[in-house]
Amino acid sequence: MRHWTIRVIAVLLLCVAGAQVRAVEFAAHRALYGLTLAHAGQGSGISSVSGELVVEWRNGCTGWTFEYRSVIDVIFAGRDPLRLASIASTWESSDGGTYRFSVRHQANGEDTERIEGSATGAGKKKGGLVVFSKPEPRRMKLPAGTLFPIAHSIALMEEAGKDKTPTLLSRAVFDGMDAKGLYQVNAAMGRKNEKGSGRLPLRGALKGVPSWPVNLAYFSYADSKPEPDHEIKLRLYANGVADDMVLDFDEFAMNARIGRLELLKDPGCR
Repeated sequence: MRHWTIRVIAVLLLCVAGAQVRAVEFAAHRALYGLTLAHAGQGSGISSVSGELVVEWRNGCTGWTFEYRSVIDVIFAGRDPLRLASIASTWESSDGGTYRFSVRHQANGEDTERIEGSATGAGKKKGGLVVFSKPEPRRMKLPAGTLFPIAHSIALMEEAGKDKTPTLLSRAVFDGMDAKGLYQVNAAMGRKNEKGSGRLPLRGALKGVPSWPVNLAYFSYADSKPEPDHEIKLRLYANGVADDMVLDFDEFAMNARIGRLELLKDPGCR
C-alpha cells in the first residue's frame, strides 16, 4: 500500500512542475491539499481515506527545489487502520540535465523505505544514468530521451501551446519516487479554459489564469501489460498549480483538492 503515497508525490512532481514556457510564468508556491476517498473497489475492504499533503516549490535560479509532506489515514472494514506518511525533497536543474531526490516512507510510524540518489539526463540519442545511494548503492541506465519531471512538464506545456485538442504526449519519465522510478507516461490534455478559478480560497491566486484538464496514465517501463499501473486526472493551471486531482489506483481512488494556496516571492532570477 506504500505505492499510493509514492504516486501522489510523483504526480505533483510531474504536473505542478513547469509552466515556465507559457505566457503566465510558473509561480513558486506552497499548497495544502485535502485528501478524501473518491471510491473503493469491491473487495478492497477500504471504508474511508482521509489526510492532507503540503507541497512547496522554490526557484533557486539554477534549478527548482520541491518539498513534500503527507499523512494519509486508511480505514478498513474488519482490519486495523493504516497511517501512511511520506517526506520527499528533490532538485532539478533548469536545463533538465541533473536531478537529485530523497524520499522517506513510513507506515504506522515505522520506516518502510528510504530512496536517495542523483541522475543525469538522457539526451535524444544517448541514455542517462541514475546513481542510487539508498536503499542500496546501485546504478540504473536510462533510455535515450528520458525526461525528469520538470522537463517533462515543459514538454507537455509546449504541446498544449500548439492549441490542438486533445494534446497527446508519451514519454519515458524518471522521478525517483520508488525503486523503479522509470515510467512511460501517456498524457492527454483537453481544451483550455481561459477564465481561471472562481472557487474560494483560490479566487485571488488563480483568477484569470488559464487551465487545462489533464489525464495521465503511468505504465511500468519494464512491463509490457496493456493496462496502466494507475491513472491521474487533474486541472493544471498555467502558473504551475494543480488542483481537482483524482488519483485512481487498483483498489481505490482519492480526491485531492487545494485548501490553502500561497504564492511565494519571486527571487528575481533573470
